[in-house]
Amino acid sequence: MKKFLLVMFSLLLCAGVRAAEVPSKETLKAMTDKTLLLFNDALQKKDFTEFYKSTAEIWQGQTTPEKLQAQFTKNIDSDFEFAGAVKEMEPVFEPAPEINSDSVLVVGLYYATKPNRVTFKLKYLEEKGAWKLVGFAVDTVPAPKDENEERSTSSEE
Repeated sequence: MKKFLLVMFSLLLCAGVRAAEVPSKETLKAMTDKTLLLFNDALQKKDFTEFYKSTAEIWQGQTTPEKLQAQFTKNIDSDFEFAGAVKEMEPVFEPAPEINSDSVLVVGLYYATKPNRVTFKLKYLEEKGAWKLVGFAVDTVPAPKDENEERSTSSEE
């Protein structure tokens, strides 16, 4: 009898949990713009305090602003600046944003900059009703020479 009650209690708890949905494109753009501009500011100021404060509590428990600064500035050129692209260009969300089996929203995006394309992979976790950053990767790759080349490359993958 106790086992049955425990199962019923668990089912009631699960019934109250709603599955997160991928935010709209407008919300995704606002979220990623905010994240990327905070990151760009952190790189320029060499101070990751504000960027750190914007992340999820679980990530904050695993790092510090100083550790984030050391990690990112070790791998990114000191004059790397992309705020102009974020403010002036539309991001291309590719692959399509999704929520994985760990309830993490995974957002891949790039800006069609030349000669190199800046790509990002951002991971967010829903925390206290808001999406909070739990993962961040940035890379630059050579931009395709023309749009037709880009389409043929992306269709092969």
